[in-house]
Amino acid sequence: EYKYVTDVIGERMGLSFQVGIIACAVEVLLGYPMGILMAKHKDGVFDKVGNAYIISIDAIPGVAYYYIWMVILCTLCGLPRTYQDGNIFSLLAPALTMGFTGMAGIALWVRRFMLDEFTSDYVKFARAKGLSENRILFTHVLRNAIVPLVRSIPAAILGALLGTFYLEKIYQINGIGGLLVVAMNQHDFYALQGIVIVSALISVLSYLLGDIVTAIIDPRVSFSDE
Repeated sequence: EYKYVTDVIGERMGLSFQVGIIACAVEVLLGYPMGILMAKHKDGVFDKVGNAYIISIDAIPGVAYYYIWMVILCTLCGLPRTYQDGNIFSLLAPALTMGFTGMAGIALWVRRFMLDEFTSDYVKFARAKGLSENRILFTHVLRNAIVPLVRSIPAAILGALLGTFYLEKIYQINGIGGLLVVAMNQHDFYALQGIVIVSALISVLSYLLGDIVTAIIDPRVSFSDE
């Protein structure tokens, strides 16, 4: 049975997007608080544990880390081991695996930008005025530290839509990452061209979204000239 390339890509990308969007939510909801707490309690127990986790992400190969989380989530926690068509719960294990891995990078950059802001003159002035540390943290430091991290939105969206070959292979998901590898092995140039075009389009739109969100969050950026 013959299918249009767009139909195949749309079907595969839908699965990859479901996994990726849950993973992005996990990365943001856990990565930002983790980075904030690490910066707030610099050199404390939580900061040391967080740094150990971040270093382990960089030190251990990605495939090995995926298998580690697969054992934790599927064997110990009882989540479905393979993808089952129509069962949303079978996507939790791969999504959480991707999310727990990706949140380390977000936490690292949140911690770094916040520590840079803590040494700024306006923070010293706010402390001299007698403002509480929590107010300085959430009203001033966090707002300025988040601005550079908005630039990570395009990469997150692109990764969510394009999927991860190894993750899809481990959990037996027919996503876009596996389709790309199959198309390369079979010299399917029509599928490859379709994936490249769709990826380029998504990349342009996601970077545009990143610029718009940056302009909304950062008052120094404007859509129009004065």
